[in-house]
Amino acid sequence: MPVYSVFRASGDSCGICLALDGQRVPAGHKPHSGCTCETIVVHQDGDCKWSFHFAGYGPGDVVGADVEVTCPDGGVISESFEVHVPPVSRGGGSGDPEADAVLDAAEEHAHALCEECQADDDEFRCC
Repeated sequence: MPVYSVFRASGDSCGICLALDGQRVPAGHKPHSGCTCETIVVHQDGDCKWSFHFAGYGPGDVVGADVEVTCPDGGVISESFEVHVPPVSRGGGSGDPEADAVLDAAEEHAHALCEECQADDDEFRCC
């Protein structure tokens, strides 16, 4: 998986470090002796990682869930959502339409959140 590092100025940074803040640099790059700044490794596999969990039933045909997306830069975005599942489709066992509806909605929300991660490839969103 390709990776790169981004320079992060810290504390009362000097002008050199402030100018480097957010720039791609070699891992561990220190522009001067005594530098207390850091480099953050960014995984650039191009894909967001996401997960979701069932949050419970609401009134009527509402099912709640939460989705969490981890962006390639390590940032995390999360969102709660509701899915309307017709009562006739509530059931159990394999091929559960309710579970399929929640999974489909979670995937749709995750893809929308991933677009936020990739809104500007030049912008570094630190954790």
